[in-house]
Amino acid sequence: EMLAFAEREQIVAVNEKSSIAENNLSAANAALGTLISERIKNEQAWRQLDEAKGIDLPQVLSNRVVDGLRARRNELTRDYEEKLEILKPSYPTMVQISNKITEIDHQLETWLSEARGTAKTHDLHRTAMKLLFENFKEVEEVDRKAAAQFVRQTLTPGRAAATVRRYLSTYRGYWQWLIDEGHLPEDHRNPWERQGPRQGAKEQVRRSYEELEAYEFLQAIKATQGKFPDDYALVCLQAVTGMRLEEAAKLKPEDVTITSPKLAWVRIDDAKTRAGVRRLAVVEPTVVASLLVRLEGDYVFGALKPGKYGRRSAALSKRTNRALKKTVDDPALVANHAWRHRARTLLERGGIDLWTSDWFIGHSRPGEGLKRYSKGPSDEQLIAAAKFITLPTGKEI
Repeated sequence: EMLAFAEREQIVAVNEKSSIAENNLSAANAALGTLISERIKNEQAWRQLDEAKGIDLPQVLSNRVVDGLRARRNELTRDYEEKLEILKPSYPTMVQISNKITEIDHQLETWLSEARGTAKTHDLHRTAMKLLFENFKEVEEVDRKAAAQFVRQTLTPGRAAATVRRYLSTYRGYWQWLIDEGHLPEDHRNPWERQGPRQGAKEQVRRSYEELEAYEFLQAIKATQGKFPDDYALVCLQAVTGMRLEEAAKLKPEDVTITSPKLAWVRIDDAKTRAGVRRLAVVEPTVVASLLVRLEGDYVFGALKPGKYGRRSAALSKRTNRALKKTVDDPALVANHAWRHRARTLLERGGIDLWTSDWFIGHSRPGEGLKRYSKGPSDEQLIAAAKFITLPTGKEI
């Protein structure tokens, strides 16, 4: 009876199998071991970061931009040591080599410490510089003719025009930094100025959803609600506002004010551009209701998790692009950006003035200092605009 009681209460096992309690204890010990291992690993990384120079970190050592500069420095060092057997350190040639070594060291440390932008932006810059270092060993090799040839033969082929422009922006900025810091003469002409994509670069043409496409795409997202509970609600918010995906993903409860079952106000403070900072109206009852039930927690769409670069919409962006490709396989149709095209189109068809339309979807307004001199459209104007941006029903508007 005691054995039966012990077995029934999972205290001991009377057969060859372990009891549930023993299994649970074993699992807990394993989990504890994993946590301890992770803690030790993280503490080692922290100590490495705290004690090492930035240039000696593994993340930096594996960077191709840094690797290129390091290789050039090593080459100059070997040249200096070889000539040191014949020439004195004060000899002009030796001084010149020594100055170049110092210059590269300075570039390395300064480039790393002064890099601005997000982690994703830094990686994009590194990718651009990697391609450059694969084609040029020294800055002095890059004159305007060499830069133009590089753009025509290496940079443009196979790349979208927007990508080519982004790479060129990196090169222009880096060269200007070299000039500003005195690594290049003040009268040095930046070889990347006025360079642009050559003929053959793939221009990206984007378009709005057709109403049937928008409807079918929304239904595809809706079908995944069981696994991704916030996706459909967020995309519906995009559909009736033209918001950028990350703008919606970063919304917090304090950014949303519900005034009635048919009206909500959404404030966007953390936007991609200055024009994106705005307040807009939501008048679609189903979208207002979906916002109402999400006003607890740190974020409105709390099921979304930050990606590699801290973007809360990173994983959702991939899911929406996959869903769209299954629905409509058209390169000109970009899942999330197409909602902005659609919103603008519907506002134009509704007769909403250009100024209010631009404000509503967060487009820049060249030639007008609206953010400085104006508080923006009135509530009545924003509500009137919102009424034209409806959820797609599959029927043409």
